Amino acid sequence: MQYIEPTNQQRAEILAASNVEVDRLVSTDERDSISPMSRTSLWRAINTGEFPKPVKLTARRRAWRLSSLLWFNHLAEQAAN
Repeated sequence: MQYIEPTNQQRAEILAASNVEVDRLVSTDERDSISPMSRTSLWRAINTGEFPKPVKLTARRRAWRLSSLLWFNHLAEQAAN
């Protein structure tokens, strides 16, 4: 499944459906709880365009937009059905 970034409207809808008021950046630890995946599988999926790309915070730190992770989970659920 190729990941496609959500539009601003889709971001707002997925956040509202998850009872989240504001989009924010989430750390690797929190990303693990939202979309559990091994480190190797994660980077492979990012490099092949199957998972949202992280935002580069510093040379060594990355974070993900919460709405992107929720949207990824939504797309994965749709693909499974």
